[in-house]
Amino acid sequence: MSEKENLLKSLSTRNRLIIILVIIILAGSVYFISSLSSDNNSQSTNKDIAGIATQSTNLKINTANNTSTTDDSILIEGTVNTSTTKVVINDTEVQLKSKDEKKYFSQRMSLEIGDNSFVIKAFDINNQEDKKYTLTATRKKLITCEVLAITDGDTIKILYKENEEKVRLIGINTPETNECFNQEATNKMKSLVEDKNVRIEFDKTQRERDKYNRLLLYIWEGDNFINDIMIREGYAHEYTYNLPYKYQDQFKKAENEARENENGLWGGVCACQEGAEIDRICIFCNKAQITRTHWDCSTYTAEINDNSCTSGCYSTPSVPTTPTYICNCSKTCSEMSSCEEAYYQLSTCGCSRRDGDNDGVPCENICPGG
Repeated sequence: MSEKENLLKSLSTRNRLIIILVIIILAGSVYFISSLSSDNNSQSTNKDIAGIATQSTNLKINTANNTSTTDDSILIEGTVNTSTTKVVINDTEVQLKSKDEKKYFSQRMSLEIGDNSFVIKAFDINNQEDKKYTLTATRKKLITCEVLAITDGDTIKILYKENEEKVRLIGINTPETNECFNQEATNKMKSLVEDKNVRIEFDKTQRERDKYNRLLLYIWEGDNFINDIMIREGYAHEYTYNLPYKYQDQFKKAENEARENENGLWGGVCACQEGAEIDRICIFCNKAQITRTHWDCSTYTAEINDNSCTSGCYSTPSVPTTPTYICNCSKTCSEMSSCEEAYYQLSTCGCSRRDGDNDGVPCENICPGG
């Protein structure tokens, strides 16, 4: 008989039961731990096998849902995490770009009048759909208005809601009257929209009207975006009045294109500054003749008031401390004894009738400088 058998035989029945129970508990614990380890290994294996399919794609759409627009297309853009390998908008796969350890996409999609639905889906490395987003965009039909008149290159008149309304085109500025290229810009606007119907668009980033009560609009004639054409072909500058507007980036690029191609007013035709003064000479008391330039560098002259021109001016004589004249406002210039008396009646007595043209010189028939 072995030592173990002798040991067990020497134990009481109660002790034997305790030992057997302990052995059963220990065996069960070992099996449970082994099973748990097996499950964990299995889950880990499944995770390894599934790869990033078990990770949630960070699909974020920057374009707001249920967007209302008057554009013929919409820019859909968003970000995903690095585990995403493909993004599809409806049936169009879009290009993914990397930036700052993230991936992003930007895709312009065309719009039809009415509601347009876009389903954006993200896929993982196993081409499994991981997440999707639904965007609804409603394209509104632009209002069509009759053009009644052309004021200049950036201002027109239209028939809007049965009223004649002045319109200031958003984002552009053309030369004013008598400035270089004003007539060319006006003629260009006439060629584009005169006696035609145009589609109009307001901009929610701007006010509906300016301080002159003119409607602030973008306009189209057919497929021609008039605001853009005026800048791109060199008839207008890009113009930001106060706040950034919807097509600001587009218009700035259009102006750069016009500058680079030397289109219109960028072509060197406006070499001089309109109205710049290049010469001035005094011609008589408080009067000067100035020479100015036109945009084409031709010149013109004009007379202006200039207090620095003192040649020929008559200085008001000093009034004696003891007057030698008597105030009499009914006294006519022909009754005055001298120019000094005329100044006395005007300056001391306040007889303003002696200075009918209010130039400070009384009785100009006897007083020089008037």
